[in-house]
Amino acid sequence: MFRSTSLRIFVISGIFFAITIIPFSLFLANRFSHFAYSQMGTFNQDRIDEMAERTELMLDKLKWYSLNMYEDQTIQSWIYASADNLLQNAGTMRVLTKSLSNEPFIESAYLFPG
Repeated sequence: MFRSTSLRIFVISGIFFAITIIPFSLFLANRFSHFAYSQMGTFNQDRIDEMAERTELMLDKLKWYSLNMYEDQTIQSWIYASADNLLQNAGTMRVLTKSLSNEPFIESAYLFPG
């Protein structure tokens, strides 16, 4: 008889414990997944913003670089000179090489006569 009553109490307390713990666990799992989802969204947004800033900086630098090259007197003269002027071509190549050595992220540049 004692064994039966203690077994019932054990089973009832186990069921009560399970009924109490399962919803609480589901609630915590749900809260954690929402938190992780929002953190991933924030992390990805930060990375996107950082990439956009880097891209803007790079494009601004390329714009500045191209304007500086275009304003160089040797390159301006080359644009409007005839194609068979070897002295002008050599001077332009020297200026272009010097400019490329100052900009490490630009691998090559091409000039097209006007």
